[in-house]
Amino acid sequence: MERAEKELPGGVAHDIIFDTTPFIRESVNEVYKTLGYAVILVALVVLVFLQNWRSALIPLLAVRSDHRHLRGHGHSGFQHQHL
Repeated sequence: MERAEKELPGGVAHDIIFDTTPFIRESVNEVYKTLGYAVILVALVVLVFLQNWRSALIPLLAVRSDHRHLRGHGHSGFQHQHL
């Protein structure tokens, strides 16, 4: 907003009326929590049906690497709102 304020014509001001940041942060946290529950349930179902620990670990590793991939975008300027 500081950069945008410099480009505004003289006498024009801005003010943040409604900040949605806390809601967006809480939503993203809930998505991660739900994703964690889903991964655990998928691993349990695979373990029950295939009765093989190696097969149950595949969903855990796949989702974990995808989670790291998504978290890495935050450092490169990519935001979760763009998903």
